[in-house]
Amino acid sequence: MSKPRVGLILGSAVFAYFVSVIERSSMGVASLAATSRFDTGAAALSSLAAAQLAVYAAMQIPAGMALDRFGARKLIVFGSLLTGIGNLTVAMAVQLPLAILGRMIVGFGDAFVFISMIRLINGWVSGPKATRFTQLFANLGQLGQIFSAIPFAYLLGAAGWAPAFGVASSLAFIAAATSFFINRLHFIYYNWLCRL
Repeated sequence: MSKPRVGLILGSAVFAYFVSVIERSSMGVASLAATSRFDTGAAALSSLAAAQLAVYAAMQIPAGMALDRFGARKLIVFGSLLTGIGNLTVAMAVQLPLAILGRMIVGFGDAFVFISMIRLINGWVSGPKATRFTQLFANLGQLGQIFSAIPFAYLLGAAGWAPAFGVASSLAFIAAATSFFINRLHFIYYNWLCRL
């Protein structure tokens, strides 16, 4: 397979992971806004992070089993869609329980993205190069925390809760669509080659 096509597939995976980190860390900069929106204290707000992390941790083994069954590319699309749905739920929530449900969905989807990206890297790249790619892509994905800390926080302050989380969720839908589109093109191209 040509390097540009491998680059597109891996690039869509690292973009999905970058967005997944944004979805995961967006609540970290929104605690003050959440206190006001849900009219509650810090103790109750801690349930937002706790619920997300609990679901993320609980899904590690099921995510690995699903990865073996369905493959990395499908699960990146699936995980990205779920994180988008989760933060869209948070965007629309006016009561804390609905926001907690949204963050649980974010944790559920997030569990699939990183492990799928690692599987893709090891499927397309071998040897020491795979280790370097894994480290590079993990670091690029973690830049999503910077995005949460600066542009997302600015948007939250300037536009408010629903628009900020709506934009965050739309990034996840874009990541899902990008991965789906690139994987579909690869599938069509591969089938065309097999017919030659």
